Parts: sequence; structure tokens; C-alpha cells
Amino acid sequence: VERVIHFRELQVFPNRTTYVAIVIVGARSSGDVELELVTDLDEWKTSGACSHESIARADLGPGTWPIATAEQTQLFGQLEASRIARLGDPGWVNIFVGIQTSADDYYFIRPTPETADMDVVTFTDHTGAVSTIERALLKPAIRDQRIGPIDYNPAPDFQVIFPYDASQNPSRPKVIDSDTMRSRFPHAHAYFERHRQRLDERSVSPDPGDAYWAYGRSQSLGKLAEPKLIVRVLSLSPLYALDEEGLVVPGGGDGGPYYLLRPQPECPYSIDVIQAILSHPAVDLFVAVTGKQYRGSYASHRKAFLAQVPVPRLSEQQQQAIEVRVVELRSLSVDLRTETDTELARSLKDRRRHLAGEVEAELSSAYGLSQQLLSATTGG
Repeated sequence: VERVIHFRELQVFPNRTTYVAIVIVGARSSGDVELELVTDLDEWKTSGACSHESIARADLGPGTWPIATAEQTQLFGQLEASRIARLGDPGWVNIFVGIQTSADDYYFIRPTPETADMDVVTFTDHTGAVSTIERALLKPAIRDQRIGPIDYNPAPDFQVIFPYDASQNPSRPKVIDSDTMRSRFPHAHAYFERHRQRLDERSVSPDPGDAYWAYGRSQSLGKLAEPKLIVRVLSLSPLYALDEEGLVVPGGGDGGPYYLLRPQPECPYSIDVIQAILSHPAVDLFVAVTGKQYRGSYASHRKAFLAQVPVPRLSEQQQQAIEVRVVELRSLSVDLRTETDTELARSLKDRRRHLAGEVEAELSSAYGLSQQLLSATTGG
């Protein structure tokens, strides 16, 4: 490889969503590879205008190539130089997907307000038919809920049908068998029967036998109850919420909508500190640039990229300072959801900015980042 012209998320071909780079090959070489970053397609077409960078040839491996500016490369080098681990290293943070029903439209429902607290709830299903189901099979869930920066307990926007029994082993729920479903949950059984053809079309693993209402995949079923961080997969900024209410979340992937994170039991840092690290603008830029970006500059916050985040060394005092501020930041986030007084809302936002700045400064110090470099790369 001699030269790479990279168009980032610019759309080169009309009416087609593509992500384009031109790779020019030449004679064998051990030198750096020329990198041209295009930020204005029309300008590039008329004059070839772009920024000129370089990539160390050793960095062009089988993984994602580091398409970064010189300032970004310097920033990421400082993050790497200050790390004591990567986020996904053993003993640090478990990064996992939510439930995978393989038919979300049939499992995520919205009970009518009048019946939401009744033993049997009424809802309009995906086909437009009015249906009923036992509330005992429902769990609060989010499917397309907004998450803010350093957020807390997102409000459920759906209920999910959870046809599993976790009473014997919460970490490994078992799908409810057909006899139990028919006798104890007749409304649910009738609902599933109406949609059996669609549910049978799925590839379900492991094979549930007669319990065809099982989700498409069984992983993560027992991981949702304990406190966890929920991240919006595609976002323009770091959006992480601490969930302490056991929300059920649909699975991840590049398109999202969410991924989940939880510190391992032996993790040296609390979930509050992990939330703060991931919310630092330099760390989010690292995730965006070393991972994938999509049209509109949306960055993909998925496991492969989050796992590589460099984690800095923090003293006990630094951790405590961060934790105190993160707890207050989350509380303010919740208060702002319902605050209608303009002046009070402005005061709460000012307080959030102040606290976020203190957390950012604490972590910038731990990473050894100068304000000049941070401003040049993140605008902060």
C-alpha cells in the first residue's frame, strides 16, 4: 500500500449509502503510508483539497486501520502511554449485548394506561390487533429511549414479554414449558399461538422444543438484573446511563440500539468511575476514530471498539472525587427530565457543566493530556 484517500462518512455515490476509500498500491516499501483525509467532497473533486497525514506501515494489520489526523494520533498515543489496562481486559469490564428475540416487534409491547397495573393487560400488537397478556410475564424495557450524558435509570418506553422462569436460578432463566404456559398464562399462550407462524420462522438456539416462544438467542438473559451501564450504540457523543432497575434492553451490533457494560467483580474501579472514563471526550474520540463512523458522523460504540479503551491509573483520592461528582451528575440528569421552571433548569445545567468539567479535568490529568491538545482534537 502506497497511499490511501479516505472519505470518512462522506457520501461519494448519489442515492447509495457507502463508506469509501481509495487504496493505491505501488512498489514494496517499509516507509509510512500516505493518508489523505477528505472533508469536503466538492472541494476535493475540483482541487484535490484534503489534509495530508501518514500511517505507520506496521499499523496496517488485519484489524481496523487507524485513520486519524496527526493531532488525534498524538492524543491517542498519550492515552496509550498512560494506560494500565484496556477496558475489555480480564478482570476489568464485561461488555455484552441485550436480549435477542429475533422478533422484537412481537415481544416489545405497550400496555394501555388503563390496564397497565392489572393482572392482565391489554395492548395493540404489531399487527394492529388488540391483545391481552398476563402482567407477570412483563418486564420494564427500553427499545428506543433517549439516553443523555452520564445519565441514570432511563424511563422505560416499552414492556417486554419475558417467557422465562428465573425463580430457581436467576443467572440462568429457563424458558417456560408449554404445559405451564397453557395452564398459568392462557392469555400469553393464545397470543403466541396467533403469531406462531412468524415465531416458527426464526432460527432459535438452543432448540426450545415445544416452547417456541423462546427468544432467538439465550445469552444475556441472566445478566440484566444487576446494575449495568447502557450505551447508545450509534451516537454523536458519549451517552452512558447507569441502570439500577434491571431494565431489559434489545441486543447490540453496529446498528444498535444498545450495548451493556458491567465491571467484573475484581475490577479495581467502580461502575461510577467506568462511566466517567467512557464519557471523557478524548476517550469517546478514541472509540469513534479507531472504530467506525457512519453518515452524519455517528460513531459506533460496540464491543470491539469499547474493549480497546485505554484505562488510566487513578489514585483512591481521584476515584472518590470522580465518584462523588458522577453521582450528583446522574441525579441532576434525572431532575432535568421533569423540570419546567426555565431559570431552575438553567441553574441545573450550569451545575452539570461545572461538575462534568471537574470530572474531565481529573481524568485528563490521569491521562497526562494538555488542554491545548484536548481542545485541538475535541474542541473542548
